[in-house]
Amino acid sequence: MTSTSVVIHFTSYNSFRLNGSPTYAYSRTNFFFDLDRNPATGYSVSSGSIGSELLLQATGLYRESAGVFNAGFLGSATSSATSGSEYTLTVPLSIIRSIAHTATSIRIVGLNDETHQYIPPSGAWLTVTLA
Repeated sequence: MTSTSVVIHFTSYNSFRLNGSPTYAYSRTNFFFDLDRNPATGYSVSSGSIGSELLLQATGLYRESAGVFNAGFLGSATSSATSGSEYTLTVPLSIIRSIAHTATSIRIVGLNDETHQYIPPSGAWLTVTLA
C-alpha cells in the first residue's frame, strides 16, 4: 500500500503469462476486492466469504456487482512483468475510491482460475487498511 495505490506482490510455483496466452484468450489470474467488507453485496467469491465490487484480471480493472462478474471496464493497473513467476500489480487508489469513496479497509481474494486455487485458501481473505 502506498498513498496512491494498493500493491499486490506474488510468486507462482510455475511461470505463466499474465494475459493467459497462448493457452487462453484471457487472463486466468483474478483478484477480487471487497470494498465495503460486506459479503452480501458485490460478486460472490470464495464460497460467499466476500462480495467483490472490483475485479483485477491481469491488469484490467472491472466493476462488479451482485451476480455480475464484469459490469464494465474502469481502467488499468500496472504490472512489473507480462510473463514469469513473480509479479507486482499496482492498483490506483483513485479507482478504488471511485467505487468506495470512504472505505478505510478492504478485503482481497486472489484466484488462479485455471487451477481454482485461492490466495489465501478458500473462505479466507487478505485485509488491507487504506490511507
